[in-house]
Amino acid sequence: MNKIFFAILIKFPWIEVLLRFIYWRLSICYKLTNYILKSVTGEDKNKHISVKLNINDFKNHLKSNDVFPGDTLILHSSFDNLLSFNLKPDLFLDEVIDYLGPT
Repeated sequence: MNKIFFAILIKFPWIEVLLRFIYWRLSICYKLTNYILKSVTGEDKNKHISVKLNINDFKNHLKSNDVFPGDTLILHSSFDNLLSFNLKPDLFLDEVIDYLGPT
């Protein structure tokens, strides 16, 4: 089932954007997802990471998840979460674009 779902998302990335839009606009979906995540894993999705990372950690994470230069990537992050990389948002995006290469 996951393979089919991911194959659809790869072929039609706008579906992922639509699902994320619905998820963030309907607070009940957000609350329900957090409740399920917390009850199943015991983790709180809203818990912030206290470890400082660098951009190379992020690039290594991309590589370990089979995202390589030339791939298309939908990146969603709040500016607050980027603080863990010790970079301003525009510099972070420049680094990601530098890693992925020109479009």
